[in-house]
Amino acid sequence: MAPPEGAGPDQALSLPWLSQHAREDVVVVSDTARLPTEANQDREELMGCNVRALVSRSIVRDGVLFGSLGLAREEPGPWPASYVADVRLLSAVLASRMTEELGQLALVEAINRGDSAHESKEHFFAAVGHELRTPITAILGMAELLGDDARDRTSTDTTGYAASVAHDADIVLRAAEQLHAVVEDLLGTGEELGGGAETQAVDVADALADVVHWLRTPALTARVTVETAVPPGTIVRTTPAALRQILTNLVGNAITHHREGGTVRVTTTRAVDELGRPRVRIGVRDDGPGLTAEQQNEVFRPFVRFAGPGIRGTGLGLPLSRSLAERDGGFMGVESTPGVGSVFWVDLALAEQDA
Repeated sequence: MAPPEGAGPDQALSLPWLSQHAREDVVVVSDTARLPTEANQDREELMGCNVRALVSRSIVRDGVLFGSLGLAREEPGPWPASYVADVRLLSAVLASRMTEELGQLALVEAINRGDSAHESKEHFFAAVGHELRTPITAILGMAELLGDDARDRTSTDTTGYAASVAHDADIVLRAAEQLHAVVEDLLGTGEELGGGAETQAVDVADALADVVHWLRTPALTARVTVETAVPPGTIVRTTPAALRQILTNLVGNAITHHREGGTVRVTTTRAVDELGRPRVRIGVRDDGPGLTAEQQNEVFRPFVRFAGPGIRGTGLGLPLSRSLAERDGGFMGVESTPGVGSVFWVDLALAEQDA
């Protein structure tokens, strides 16, 4: 029955009184003519369809209304209890099934969105890699050539112009190197995060040996000793590239933020998480200046740095490393005492074969 002209939204509802109660439980009507006054619209609609007796229940789950289920009869009279029970059971089953289907559709949609986002991410990194690396490399090369050429002319230039150009070229070169480091950090981690690589069993000792070998020159230059106490066969669940990148950032930072003649020590400990699953914590300890409690809360934020002006860095190594660890179900954190040193750690799942 259509609502009258000029009716409000409430009058556009079908069976408003019954629908309201059917959301809570099964509504049993033995005679529509005996419905209460507040159900006048329901009575008119039902009797207009020759319905004199009704059993109805909304199909609803978690606040989502999927529809309704009902039995109707042209003769008034009571309903058998078995009919009422069947309507209650069938509506619950339909609500459960529809909720499951809705969840599956949402999952499929989420997967499709994830695939689309992954594809867009790959295109983004490919474009950024080409559009940024190429001009930065050109700037680096030209600044270096310009500086070398200016320095060659300083001995014969009496105006001081060549020395000024050499100075400016060095500033451009340092700025371009800093920008190049930021781009490489972002692209390297972004490609690892977006590459879809599956986790595998990775030996911590093998990865750490590579990292110590790569960083031997910075350690010698800084007069810092790197000690490792990681037993072979400590296997974690991650990707080889991610673990090496995380360790490179942690050990590299520890070497950079050192005191001359200091020591960086890398250790592993076994633990279990709150669900009893075995894990490995890799700790990188330094005896540098340490961090205050406020600095520890901020240190994993992008572009946040607490080093002095003479220490180079991008402020991206720690946040990107944390992203890699969390992608593989891991955690990162820091414990530090000002004036004593810091321990940066990464917690990863122990591989099943080692567990």
